[in-house]
Amino acid sequence: MKQIIVLLSIFTTFATFSSAYFPVNSCGSLNVPGVYSLQNDVTVPFESQEPCFTFNSDSIILDCNSYRINSTYVDFGETWDLIPLADGILINGRYNATIKNCVFEKLDDAIQIDGNVGVLIENNTIRNNGGAIQRRLGIKSDGITIRNNYLESNHYTYFKWDPYYNWHWVIYGSGVYLQASNSLVENNTITDTQSTSYGGCGLFIEGSNNHVRNNILIQNTCGIKLTEAQNTLLENNFIDGYGTNGELIFALFGTSNNSIIRGNTLIGSVVLKPNSKFPSKVQTDSLTQVPIYDEAAAGWGYTITNNTFNFTGFNLLLGSNNIFSGNNVFSPFEFSSMSNLNIKKNEFKNVPIYLSVIDANISNNSFENSSINLINSVNNYVCDNIMKLNAGDGILLNNSVNNHVCNNRIFDNSGSGIKSDSGLNNQFYNNEINNNLNRGIDLSDSGSLVKSNKILSNGIGISVTGPSNLIYNNLFSNSINVFGPTVTSTIWQISKTLGTNVVGGAYLAGNFWSDYYGLDLNWDDIGDTLIPYTSSGNITGIGDVAPLVYPASYICGDMNGNGHVNVVDVTYLVKYLFQSGPAPIPLKAGDVNLDGKVNVIDLSYLSNYLYRDGPTPCFGILSKGQETHYLKIIELN
Repeated sequence: MKQIIVLLSIFTTFATFSSAYFPVNSCGSLNVPGVYSLQNDVTVPFESQEPCFTFNSDSIILDCNSYRINSTYVDFGETWDLIPLADGILINGRYNATIKNCVFEKLDDAIQIDGNVGVLIENNTIRNNGGAIQRRLGIKSDGITIRNNYLESNHYTYFKWDPYYNWHWVIYGSGVYLQASNSLVENNTITDTQSTSYGGCGLFIEGSNNHVRNNILIQNTCGIKLTEAQNTLLENNFIDGYGTNGELIFALFGTSNNSIIRGNTLIGSVVLKPNSKFPSKVQTDSLTQVPIYDEAAAGWGYTITNNTFNFTGFNLLLGSNNIFSGNNVFSPFEFSSMSNLNIKKNEFKNVPIYLSVIDANISNNSFENSSINLINSVNNYVCDNIMKLNAGDGILLNNSVNNHVCNNRIFDNSGSGIKSDSGLNNQFYNNEINNNLNRGIDLSDSGSLVKSNKILSNGIGISVTGPSNLIYNNLFSNSINVFGPTVTSTIWQISKTLGTNVVGGAYLAGNFWSDYYGLDLNWDDIGDTLIPYTSSGNITGIGDVAPLVYPASYICGDMNGNGHVNVVDVTYLVKYLFQSGPAPIPLKAGDVNLDGKVNVIDLSYLSNYLYRDGPTPCFGILSKGQETHYLKIIELN
C-alpha cells in the first residue's frame, strides 16, 4: 500500500523576515513586513465589521507578548441576540506569517486564515470566542503550522428563530477549522468546543498531506473531524468526548483515503465514513447504539494502528484496502460494506463486533466478552483468533457466504462457540471449541463444511438444521454430541483416505465420538461395529458409518491404564460409577461386556472374572487401539 509522507520542510522552516520592528498599542492594519510587538491589551467593539488586525503584507510576525485581543462583548450567559461580530486577526492570501503569544477573548473568530502559505500560529490562548482558528472564504491554504496553543470554551449561546423549532436556544462554537494541505497541527489543547448544530469540533481539517499529532482534545461536541483528507497522519492524540452532547469523538468524512491513524487514545464514538461532509440524516444503529449515516460513500487505504478506543463506539463505513491493527478496542465496533480489509493483532474487550465485509482477513485478534458478528459477509478469513467469555456466541455468521473460520480457540462463551445462520458454502476447520454453554457449533447453513475441529465439553457438540452439509474428521466429546433431529442430507464422513486424522489415526473417514463404543476389527483406526453411529438416535438419516477410534493401546478391564487388570480396577470402577471418580482410561476400557455402555453390569462382569472364575473381559479379546486381536487377555498379577 502506498504510504504517506507529510512532514514537509514547510512545517518547521519559514522565510527570514525583515528586521523591521514595530511596537503596537492598538488595533489596525499591518502593512509592511516586520515584527509587530503588542505593548498592551487591545479591544475592538463587538459590533465591528473589521478585525482588530489585518495582515496586508507577507512576512509579518505578530508577537502579543501575552497581551489580550478582545471585544467589548459581555457574556450575559443565555442572551437574546447579543452576539460578537468582531474578529481578532485576518490573514488572507499571505506568505510567511506568524501569530504568537496572544490571548484572544470574546470575539466572533479569534483568527481567520484563507489562501495563505507558510503561516505559523503558536503559543496562543484562545478562549470564550465563537470560533478559534477559522477559514472564512473557503480558499485553501498550504503549509500551516498550529502548535502549542490552548483553546477553551469557544462557543456562545443565543436565541434563534427557525421555521421548524420556532424560537429556541442555540449553542454555536468551533475550534480549529483548517482548510489546508501540507500542514502540521501539534501539541495543542482544545477543550469545551460546543455546538447544537453545525460545528462544535475541536479540530476540523479539510485537505491532504496533513500531520496531526500529540494534541489533547477534551469534552468537545466532536473531537477531530476530517473531510477530503487524503494522506493524513494522525498520531498520539488524546481525544475524550465522554460526557458531551455531541455524536462524534472522531470522524473521517469525504474521500479521506490513504490515511494513517496510529497511537491515539479515543474515548467516545468513532465514525470513519467517506463522502459525507455534512450528513443530512443521523440515526442510532439498533445493534451498536452509535450514530450511522445514510449517504453513499467510498474510501480507501486507512491504516489504523496501535490506538485505544473507549466507551461508545467505532464505525468504519464503506471503502476498501484498509488496515486495522494492534488496537485496544473497548467500544462497540462496526465495519460495514468494506472490502480487502485486514483486522489483525487487536484486543477487543467487553464490546460487540459487527462486520459486513468482503475479502477481509481477521486474524490473530483476542476477543474477550466481544462476540464477532459477520452479517451479509462474503469470502472472509476469520482465523487464528481467541474468542472467550462472551455473553452470547463466540462467532456468529448471518446470511454469509464462502467464509473460512479456522484455527481459532473458542471457549467459555455463554452461547454457542460458532453459530452460522442461513449461510452458504462456509468452511469451519481446525478450531478448538471448548466449554461453551450452548453448542459447540450451531449450523443452519447449506452446503458448508465442518472438518478437523476439536469440540469438547460443550453443552451440546453440534446441531445441524441446514441441508447438504459435510461434517468429518472432528473430535466430539460433549455431554450430548449431537442435538437432534438433524437434516437427513447431512454427510458425516468421506471415503476412507490415507492421512493423519484428528485423533492421530492413519486414515480420514468419519468423526471421533466420545460415546462410540464400537470396535476396529481390521487395524485401520475406523470403527467396524455398532455402526452407523447416530448419537443415540439424534442423527437423522444414515449417520456416521466410519467413526474414528483412538489408535492408542489399551487393555479391556484396565480401568486406571496401568497395564494390569486386578482388584484396583474394581475399586476404580466403583468410584467412577458411584462417587464421581475419574472415568476409565480410555472410557471403552470399562466396557468389559462389549454392550456399548459402562455401567454396573460391567462392574459385576469384572468382579465375576476376578473372584468367581467368570469370563475374561471382552470375552478374551485384547484390544489395541480398538484394533482387536483374538488373543487371551494378558496374565494377571
